[in-house]
Amino acid sequence: MSEDILDIAARGANIRFHVGNGRLRVWAERYEEIEPELLDLVDALPEGTVLYDVGASIGLFSLYAAIQRGCRVVAFEPEAQNYATLELNHFLNRDRLKTPLTALNVALSDEAGLGAIHTRVYGAGEHGKILDQAVAQDTKERFDPAHVQSVLKQRLDDLIVLCALPPPQVLKVDVDGAEAAVLRGAEKTLRSPSLHTVFIELSDQSGSDEAAMLEGHGFRLAEKHPVVRLRGGHYPGLFNCVFRR
Repeated sequence: MSEDILDIAARGANIRFHVGNGRLRVWAERYEEIEPELLDLVDALPEGTVLYDVGASIGLFSLYAAIQRGCRVVAFEPEAQNYATLELNHFLNRDRLKTPLTALNVALSDEAGLGAIHTRVYGAGEHGKILDQAVAQDTKERFDPAHVQSVLKQRLDDLIVLCALPPPQVLKVDVDGAEAAVLRGAEKTLRSPSLHTVFIELSDQSGSDEAAMLEGHGFRLAEKHPVVRLRGGHYPGLFNCVFRR
């Protein structure tokens, strides 16, 4: 096997990852430390749950859900290098999936059009890839992007109809500060009785009240976890939140 391919066993799920740079290798080798509360949520899902992974990055959690629980996963990742790695990981695990992933290279937002991703560090697996602004999610500090990528934006409500996607039962949203725009473009989806759980990363400095938006659709905050830094500690004011209905 190539040295750029790594097999891991995550909570009993055997997953194969491309690790062609140092960042990708860190994500694979320390997989279970990244967001254990999200793994807990997936572990409790009924077999075959329809899960939307918005901000899927390289597919860490999409693949876990599909392999561990047989979830029907629709993954959204707009940034080019992350999307390419997501599809490569999809390919590497093709024989382990009951149902192939549906992976879409599009940015979910509250309007259709052309957007721009401002990349703080250019590379597969890197974070700090911000839609339509060069502002860090946690500190709100401006940064000079290493690269700006054009990307198609679409509302989730419209995309579900356009692509005849199965409605989600679980919605995971981690989009580095664009969460409010995603929710505004998903009002019909949020009203759907089939959707019972939303896992979303929220910042105390977001400038908008995403929790109130979800509560307006009948969801209530069930869990709130500080986001872990792999180098130790937590990101200040940044939380993984689970809303249930």
